This record gives sequence, C-alpha cells and structure tokens, in this order.
Amino acid sequence: MKQCSICGQSFPSSHFVYGGKQTNSYCQDCNREDRRIRSENGGSGERARAAVARWRAKMQASWK
Repeated sequence: MKQCSICGQSFPSSHFVYGGKQTNSYCQDCNREDRRIRSENGGSGERARAAVARWRAKMQASWK
C-alpha cells in the first residue's frame, strides 16, 4: 500500500503506475483530476498552474 501525496488515501502500488512511470507520488484519480483542471484552464500556462496549485492545497489541507 502507498499513500497519495495529494488526497492522502492509501492504494495498492499498481494505482500509482501511469504515463509510463512507476514512481509517481499521486494516484491515478488525482492525476486524472490534475489533467482535467489544467485542460479547463488553458493547458500549461500560469493560469493552469495556479488552478492546480489551489486544488492541490485544498486537497492536502483536508487530510494533513
């Protein structure tokens, strides 16, 4: 079991394998949400980074 660095939930290690990498620190669900937020906010610009940072901080505050 491994704990997601964003949502704090524990999952089997296989839930952290995506994008050709096996050493991801957050789960597939959080990765999917991260990509969705980036896409809705213009992709890779400052606005998208800020939106993702707010979401991550909110998620981490709920369990840390």
